[in-house]
Amino acid sequence: MQKHESGFTLIELMIALAVAAIVLTLGMPSFGRIMERNGLAVQVNDFISSLNYARSEAVKRKQNVVVCRSDTTVTPLNCNTGTGYEDGWLVYIDFDRDGSFDVGTDEIIWTHDALKQGMQFYGGGNYTNRIAFNAKGRSTQNGSFTLCKDNDATKARVLVVDSGRVRLTAMGPNGKAEDSSGTELITC
Repeated sequence: MQKHESGFTLIELMIALAVAAIVLTLGMPSFGRIMERNGLAVQVNDFISSLNYARSEAVKRKQNVVVCRSDTTVTPLNCNTGTGYEDGWLVYIDFDRDGSFDVGTDEIIWTHDALKQGMQFYGGGNYTNRIAFNAKGRSTQNGSFTLCKDNDATKARVLVVDSGRVRLTAMGPNGKAEDSSGTELITC
């Protein structure tokens, strides 16, 4: 009696590997875009967390709490030392409510390191350097923040702060983030 063995032939294995290579080649670009979008979401969520933390601490402590841009690699820590929020930011209690960080007087309660290379993160208008929350959890002014990757408006997210509440704007029909008025960004 003859024994029948089953398995793949070399030709069947080569065909399976070729099909797998084609499928992976087609799927890799979309996977790269998913990873890129996920990276933007992580960075935006970190900043939203910082803003929400500052707001809740302002209410809890009944003090002004400020989020300011800062190069967190420079000692001593101070506000406005970075080129933008991409260099990092501080959250501090502004005891004298003057809107500026006073070393030795104000208390840093949170720091965030620089973002990944290729990110640009800036505050628009009122939030170029800082955003302050009062004891009622309201921001002193309204404004927005824009996060871009590689100066590409299709790789951008916009945060709007209105009376202390933070929201992420929608993506427009061309795949670009919208500003606070609902207009798609042209450039970062």
